[in-house]
Amino acid sequence: MPTVIRHCPTCGHDDLREQWESVDQAMNRGAMRATWVCPSCSWPEPEIVEVERPVAVPDDAR
Repeated sequence: MPTVIRHCPTCGHDDLREQWESVDQAMNRGAMRATWVCPSCSWPEPEIVEVERPVAVPDDAR
């Protein structure tokens, strides 16, 4: 089952801090909110992408 995450189009970072079951769910729960910034490069505009693999959340992101 796909997992939906934020992806930074500038540096390529996959933001694993929040994950959703669908693009619709991500949008309904504020995935594109204006307060998000990439934790790696501070770019303020994420892409919402589906990944086919289960994504583990790193301990430092919890």
